[in-house]
Amino acid sequence: MKAIIIVLFTFSLGFLARAVDSIDEPWFHHVDGTSVKEESIDLNTNATERLNIRYSPLADRGVELERTTNNVVAWRTHVRPLGVIHSKYHHDVSVRIESDKILVTSIGAQRIFEVRALKTGALITRKVDDVRTERNAFALNVGIEEALAIAKTYVKNQHLDISDSYVDSVRLERVPTAKKGKFWQVTYLPKRYAEGLPIAGGQLYVSVYLDRTVEIGYGE
Repeated sequence: MKAIIIVLFTFSLGFLARAVDSIDEPWFHHVDGTSVKEESIDLNTNATERLNIRYSPLADRGVELERTTNNVVAWRTHVRPLGVIHSKYHHDVSVRIESDKILVTSIGAQRIFEVRALKTGALITRKVDDVRTERNAFALNVGIEEALAIAKTYVKNQHLDISDSYVDSVRLERVPTAKKGKFWQVTYLPKRYAEGLPIAGGQLYVSVYLDRTVEIGYGE
């Protein structure tokens, strides 16, 4: 009996050690909405399961992914940065859920595309490639100013109420499964987020494609 108890105790310690190992130390201790941003994706309807995303739009500091259950951290992991030396820097991050996987696109000096397990945060695949040529070619067709103008015109013509919102960002996106490829995403946020509050719904996403067609989406 004593031997069985010892074996069970040893197994329990091993399980707890693996659980602790799955929670990385945080990389971002202060979210101010400017140098460090935080976004969240609710994984169920009552918001007890959530995926938090943190990154710096101004620096090559990687991406922090954190899953919580009832506000308790289940796991925390990180998308490694490129490790480039820079002064002025622009870093875009988009994250979406497909079935039981997390798809992360991080675009800075290069594009990082990672697929991770939603249940554990474990890395499944990672790909790094050059995006500068693609960025320049697309920008020549639809520049950022034109994309913003198209988005504003569309919002006005569709009579969408943005009186209590502001344009938070205009960034170049490329979703691997998107039928139309690259697009500019114009994000409207409610004014209450201007002071750096965690984003928890109310976003309006306006996507402007190369052919100048527009689609909209909403944050939850």
